[in-house]
Amino acid sequence: MSGDATDSNKRLKSMLLLSLWCLVLSVWTTRQMSNWKNALLSLFPYYSSSSSDGGDEDKNDDFRLEEGIVISHERCAMERNLGWSFFTATKQRRKMDAEEQCTCERGYGGTKCRDAVCADKNCSPHGVCQYGYCLCDEGWKGTECDIPMCNEDYVKCNAQHGRCTNPDFCSCDDGYYGQTCDKRCERGKFKFLEQRCECESEKWVGEACEWPTCENECSFHGECVKPDVCECKFGFSGEECETDDLTADVGAFDSKDRYGLMNAGETIQALTLSKDVVEDEKGWRNVQKWTSHVKDEKSEQPLVKRSFISKLPLPEVDELGMDRNPNGEMMFKTCAIVGPSGSMQRTKPGAVLDAHIDQIFRIDLAPTGVKYKDVAGLRTTFRVLDRDAVETLIERKDLVDPKNPRLRKFKDTKLLLWRAESYELFPLLKTKFPEDDWDIMSPDIIAPFIEKYNEVKKKLLSASYSSTLEQHHLQRHQAPPSALLTLAFAKRTCKYIQVWGFDLTSFSYRAQTGESFSYFSSPTFEPDAYENGKRDFEYALLRNVALHVDYGSIEWCDVDNAEKCMSKSKTFEREDDLSVTTTTTTIEGNDGSDM
Repeated sequence: MSGDATDSNKRLKSMLLLSLWCLVLSVWTTRQMSNWKNALLSLFPYYSSSSSDGGDEDKNDDFRLEEGIVISHERCAMERNLGWSFFTATKQRRKMDAEEQCTCERGYGGTKCRDAVCADKNCSPHGVCQYGYCLCDEGWKGTECDIPMCNEDYVKCNAQHGRCTNPDFCSCDDGYYGQTCDKRCERGKFKFLEQRCECESEKWVGEACEWPTCENECSFHGECVKPDVCECKFGFSGEECETDDLTADVGAFDSKDRYGLMNAGETIQALTLSKDVVEDEKGWRNVQKWTSHVKDEKSEQPLVKRSFISKLPLPEVDELGMDRNPNGEMMFKTCAIVGPSGSMQRTKPGAVLDAHIDQIFRIDLAPTGVKYKDVAGLRTTFRVLDRDAVETLIERKDLVDPKNPRLRKFKDTKLLLWRAESYELFPLLKTKFPEDDWDIMSPDIIAPFIEKYNEVKKKLLSASYSSTLEQHHLQRHQAPPSALLTLAFAKRTCKYIQVWGFDLTSFSYRAQTGESFSYFSSPTFEPDAYENGKRDFEYALLRNVALHVDYGSIEWCDVDNAEKCMSKSKTFEREDDLSVTTTTTTIEGNDGSDM
């Protein structure tokens, strides 16, 4: 019996040992399988089974692209060789975990690749990092959200005087103000909420308080350069430029000078150049003398020769001369010479001139038309054109209607060229505007006029009141005396003449009232000092002649006596008895105006 018990105990022990060995083997096998799985995930971190049952923390570390595919932010560095085993993979995994050596996907960092990062970028304080890029706050842009944006729909910083430093906010250079840095404030304090400059005193005016004011506006004969300090134009003096030096200085510009300018040449054979004038020997000599300085570019010889003149499309006879009354009376009873001054916006003689004055003379391309009918009128019967105006007409392509190229652009208007340099352009004008009435003013009147004009100019510039600075300016930078020549021409054809639109206003006055430099220019346009003073000399002579001519055939119509001139005009009746609309010149100008 004892033997059986012994065998039974041995078998029991053996079974216990076998069970223990199986348990140990099972535990070891489970551990090895876990290590094997981890090793595979280390080598291939992008893929895992959709049935992975990792913890919530692991699920938060990954993001799912498609069903069954999960991309991890974590990629751990590990040697890849074909001889790996569960043991080597387990050893490598433990070493990696110990040293925390992970290579993260773009846009993530940290020990477990859980932190969003943007390499070489600092997104704060105007953005946040997402997936390797900076996501900017509203109003900011750039790779690091460091560039502010100014919405150009309502805040566009002036490129020269400001820069965008915060969203929809411009930082201005010194001396510039406003939401977009486009405003100045020279003599005052800028009110940001009102977006305007408040001047330091009533003696400064203008949008930027840039214009000083003077008593009586320097009599409209000078510029106000400081509060109550006038800088007078040529021919005027006094604290308020109230003295007309040409009249006050006896002998400087007297009745003989005025008569000489208005009657230069004494007996005039012709007012316009025609074939019969050129064929006359005296007439031809006058043409040669007047045009001798115009050279042929190829030969440097005088351009205007008989062969050249014979080819010009001149009229057969001087039409103005043929129309003159045989009894010696003037051709026209009433005429008006209308200039470009912005003061016409105040006087507004247009309707009166259209209704009561026979002939309307205009200088160069001063516009007319419905837009200016109250200011300057609709009608034009004569246009006296300088070389620059002629070139402008030739260059303008919009003046010719391609459907009707022969359409008249200057209806019922005689166009007069007077510069010798314009002779060569005459054929081009006749070709471009074949139906319009083009003429060349006769040298019989131009040559003696220019000679007398230069004589008077030299005399006046040597007067005691003419400074060295004025002499230099007037000798080198005077515009051609088109208006004064037009008056001399009109004097030959008109019994009574009114002169409008040549009175000048100062910068400060225009700044206060919004009046334009010329009646057709923008209120914001201001010529530079050179352009503003080009006609000073001619203006002084023109005003003096009109005011002090010894016979009452010419009347100066400025702001002061505009009502008197218009009242007198209303006593006249036009001889042609044509409605105003039939004699309207309507040519659209470059600025949208009508000429």
